Amino acid sequence: MGQGGHEASQCLLGNGNGRVGRFENDGRRGVFHWGKREREGASGPKLEMVSGWMKSPAIRMQPVGHLPLPATFKGLYGKVEYTVEAKLNRPWKLSFSVEQPLPVFERIDINHPLLLLPHEDSKDKVLSGWCCTSGVISLNVKIRRKGYTQGEEIQIFAEFENGSSREVVPKAVIHQTQTFFAQGKSRKIQETIAKIDGEPVAPGQTGKWIGKGMLIPTLPPSYLSCRIITMEYTLMVSCFLALLVNLPLVIGTIALHPSYYSGGEQPEMLA
Repeated sequence: MGQGGHEASQCLLGNGNGRVGRFENDGRRGVFHWGKREREGASGPKLEMVSGWMKSPAIRMQPVGHLPLPATFKGLYGKVEYTVEAKLNRPWKLSFSVEQPLPVFERIDINHPLLLLPHEDSKDKVLSGWCCTSGVISLNVKIRRKGYTQGEEIQIFAEFENGSSREVVPKAVIHQTQTFFAQGKSRKIQETIAKIDGEPVAPGQTGKWIGKGMLIPTLPPSYLSCRIITMEYTLMVSCFLALLVNLPLVIGTIALHPSYYSGGEQPEMLA
């Protein structure tokens, strides 16, 4: 407590900022301020100023307009970051200010019913040309669910019918795609996260994957809570050039409940 009725005051400021960089050197940017709140001792509960350490009431930063806070993110063309700044104002003396980064983490529960549904797709392609006799190659792929966490194994059920005159080799890849949006334009970055190869399928033969395992490595969760940046994952299964199936994945942070394993992953997936 200062003399002559003057009081020291404390201010805590939380600030969030999302920024996407330039696209094609056109100078276009997209910026959103998500959370901001100030609290001063003079207008709130009185703060007892004593020598040494002091305590102040806990302050919770609320997102503006009750929007969910996007998690902290840093990419090549954009970032979302938060800081917390504490200020101490003292009459007739220098003020103190300290600013620190404030990490915000993505929270994705893969126990959501939509993430527990099986996913499947199928494609076929007619091949013809100098290198092979005309024939149809078909591909059918299924996975038990859409949501996973890092360290889990995706069980892939697939059938490859090779009606051509050449050998085909099945492959599966997990892709990570980051997309940055600004002023109606977008920029994508795609990276291969994991890859497995299957046994070759001879001409006129059919190959099958019965729960072929693909381990999800250590990686950040899907980033779906921001308007200007997204990070998504896709399982791509292919057996010949342009013949491929893409199944979307959601990488979460809350693991699958043990009750799911009591019977949810037992039935055969391929008819």
